[in-house]
Amino acid sequence: MPTLSGFRDVPPAQKLEGSLLKTYKQDDYPNKAFLAYRVCMTHEGQPWVSSVVPKIRLQMAQDPSLNHEYQPVMGMKSFIEASLQLLFGKYNEVILENRAGGVHTVGDSGAIQLGAQFLKTWHRDSQIVYIISSKKELHGLVFQDMGFTVYEYSFWDPQQLCMDPNMLLDVVEEAPRGCIFVIGNISSCKMTPNQWAKFMASMKRKQIFPFFDIPCQGLTTGDLEEDTRFLQYFVSQGFEFFCSQSLSRNFGIYDEEVGILAVVALNNQLLLCVLSQLMNLAQALWLNPPTTGARIITSILCNPALQEEWKQSLIGVVGNIMLIKEKVKGKLQLLGTPGSWDHITEQNGIHGYLGLDSQQVEYLVKRKHIYIPKNGQINFTCINASNIDYITQSISEAVLVTKGSGKYTALREGGAPAHSGAATGKEKGNRQEGKPSGGTGSVISRSRERPGSAARVRRGFGTDAAAARFRAAVGLLSATCGLPSAPGGPGRLQVPGNPEVLPAGPRRDSRGSSGSQNLAPPCLPMGAGARAGSLWSQRRTVESLRDDRTPGKQKHSRGGDPDCEDQKHGPARPPPRPGAKATIGPSGRTQNSGGCAVAAGAAAATFKI
Repeated sequence: MPTLSGFRDVPPAQKLEGSLLKTYKQDDYPNKAFLAYRVCMTHEGQPWVSSVVPKIRLQMAQDPSLNHEYQPVMGMKSFIEASLQLLFGKYNEVILENRAGGVHTVGDSGAIQLGAQFLKTWHRDSQIVYIISSKKELHGLVFQDMGFTVYEYSFWDPQQLCMDPNMLLDVVEEAPRGCIFVIGNISSCKMTPNQWAKFMASMKRKQIFPFFDIPCQGLTTGDLEEDTRFLQYFVSQGFEFFCSQSLSRNFGIYDEEVGILAVVALNNQLLLCVLSQLMNLAQALWLNPPTTGARIITSILCNPALQEEWKQSLIGVVGNIMLIKEKVKGKLQLLGTPGSWDHITEQNGIHGYLGLDSQQVEYLVKRKHIYIPKNGQINFTCINASNIDYITQSISEAVLVTKGSGKYTALREGGAPAHSGAATGKEKGNRQEGKPSGGTGSVISRSRERPGSAARVRRGFGTDAAAARFRAAVGLLSATCGLPSAPGGPGRLQVPGNPEVLPAGPRRDSRGSSGSQNLAPPCLPMGAGARAGSLWSQRRTVESLRDDRTPGKQKHSRGGDPDCEDQKHGPARPPPRPGAKATIGPSGRTQNSGGCAVAAGAAAATFKI
């Protein structure tokens, strides 16, 4: 006999972020790549685990005295003490004065949940929460479910391609009195002492309650103290605050989900009152916290030798991340990918933004089978020697094919667009405000106008002076490589074994729009690269002699040198005058003594990444 289900009115939930991983696993493309893992990965593509963790696991397995009884509601006392000393320092004033305490939680999400429950009950001044981080956090869902009005900000500026500390100052000025600031990954936002002082003065004046989130101490800069130095600022100014500390990622025990909710109060009596209320709330949430991960971490932090080995493993991971970012940046520049890629190496931590727009991200996912989140923030430890070439080539292709949304386009002299879709001027910053899915309040995404960010100008060879410089460069090439001049005088080059003659004058660039006066020099014929490729590699000015790219001739090799293969670039620039020396100047551009500036990323280099 059929009965009515009690779940008949339950609709399916919206797709979660895990759907990207599911799509990746179902993809059978051989070169597919997933760059959105939350954990730190090794060169072999496996989750990273600190070298000291297996040693402790082995000791625990062989310890007959190990007790598996339930822990108290507060958790392991030794684990909490070791975690607080790691967070603040062993001799910090809050430790010595017994003004800091904590509750053992189920990861950082459990700490956020516990802190939100407490603030909902006891923080009666305001029920408004500002969540500020470098990315979209899940904390907003926790506070929304409890009835808070939530506003979310990201201090990543997609226009300037950097972390913008001024955003924090603007938000604190707009925030109402008595609200709650949940601040994540703030160590990646490089603030000056004056900015910190101004930020804290505004928070104290408005009685804003800080709630910090530290998900992976030590994996941002490699220095445990540096990653939490901002906490010392708030301690010195007499702030009371909560701090969620996760210890799963920096030890590599992701499935254990272990952390604490740290509390800093004005005195010990207030601290004990807060901790007692937190234990009542924890009893309703999980009753007893898990202990395996806490035992591993406590054993390492309480042993000076093991703790030092663990610190060195963190330094090694951060050094590897920096090396990967340098390689990605270098390869994108060698491929001639438009735009500056300095923002890749300027970001700290495992995750970082590529600076791609939504169209370029979609191209990578659908056409190149490289799975990254919609915001373009990737896990750089997912890139290794086996996939870095394919990934960087795909990123370069995505930028060149889509041409961005004005960010990577250039203007010719006089303001006419050099390519279809070129920006007609400086991009304007914008501010969008909307409702977050499934909750109240607003999710606010802010971007700023980049000061002095004018579009780049690419010049053609439309003048006699430019043609003369070009002929001089050809003469220099002929003299250096020992190639005879063709009949007709200087500026005409005859390559042995090839009847084609390099003409002296400029010709029209077929890449320009119809009717364009943008002129570019001809490139060497297909046999000349074997003799001339090394010269231009040393001078790093191969961009000045670029192929016309006629249809049906997409790429040809210059003397077998992979660094001298033609790419789809914009119009060529004038070559350097004879005797000019190319050097790398500020902002990643190549400046030669002849006064001709060329994009360093598009030039062939003598080094390889």
